[in-house]
Amino acid sequence: MGGKHLANVRMELLACDKLEGKYSWCPLPQDQRENDSFLMSEFIYKGFKKGELELINQCRIYHQVMTVTDIATADGATIDSLYTKSRGSNDRVSSLQWPIQNNPSSKAWGLWKRALQYLQYKGKLITPLGKWKTRPHQRWSWVVRLSDMVLFHRSQQGWVQFQPVRIGGAATRSASKPWFFRNESNGSSSPTGEIAAATPYFNEMDGDMFTITWSPRFPTATRVTTGPSRPLEDEDSISPMEEEELRVHSLQQSFLHGVNASAYFKRLVGPIQTPSEEDLLEIVTNLLSGQLLVCSDGSFYSHSGTGSHAWVFATAAGQILLQGAGPIDCHPKQLSSYRPELGGITSLLFLLTVIAQISDIDYWRSITIYWC
Repeated sequence: MGGKHLANVRMELLACDKLEGKYSWCPLPQDQRENDSFLMSEFIYKGFKKGELELINQCRIYHQVMTVTDIATADGATIDSLYTKSRGSNDRVSSLQWPIQNNPSSKAWGLWKRALQYLQYKGKLITPLGKWKTRPHQRWSWVVRLSDMVLFHRSQQGWVQFQPVRIGGAATRSASKPWFFRNESNGSSSPTGEIAAATPYFNEMDGDMFTITWSPRFPTATRVTTGPSRPLEDEDSISPMEEEELRVHSLQQSFLHGVNASAYFKRLVGPIQTPSEEDLLEIVTNLLSGQLLVCSDGSFYSHSGTGSHAWVFATAAGQILLQGAGPIDCHPKQLSSYRPELGGITSLLFLLTVIAQISDIDYWRSITIYWC
């Protein structure tokens, strides 16, 4: 897969002078909670046919969901009933940009509901979700403050809060279920403290009261930074040359950390020979000046149901700065020539994102890259 494939990619890279595209940094898809999994991967391995998967995927895009977390209740125990229906939900809105998808057909929704049943047993998720691993891409409009179980709801007018009801001297009707009055809310600022997602349950049998389930607390936001930290008083004790040497060395370490942080992308990208510090700086320089060239190619072997791809980073003069080749993991029946091609492009975009993050390139910067 390596040598001959990479040689072909190098030849194509030097011929890249016609096709042009725009790339903007975007979040990388990943598991959001413990025991999370991607919905379409689950459905593929349940044996749905290609035509059925296409219809199921229309419903997934319509709901703007990627993983089981996106359709589960806050406690991660069941599927939220909002996502079993053909109407969208305003309670959890994705912050990502999605393709426009009209309301799918009744046949598609029937397949979607059937597919969701494979994730459950007796109304419960077969594999319940655990703690959060990262901040969700969905904006939850119902959240609860764990310290006092005050419930917050975000509407078009802003935040309102609901106080837990005290019944018989207790703060809750049962030890595990806080209750609230529907019509007793007060305006509030944005919630603070340890916050968790919440799913409200409105039932006619409960009259003007409702209860919730909630998740473990949201994780605190983190950001990758470049360069080793040091006390402020040492700022003048390091020469400019030493400071640059520390920063460059940290760039190399941060690159390897970024590539290895995701098991999925680490395998997709394939084995990488550790780039030199000079090559990484050359990539960043060419990236900022608009001179960086990247190229990928894919191969599909129909007789064995396998695929692979290779990719290259180079200067406009043809100097290779970074290269690699990786496998395409897929159910053989779902594999075609498109997936290896897209696998190579995805590898390039992932590596560009890692490099942009570790070198503190503006997240909203757009760059021009060439595809062959």
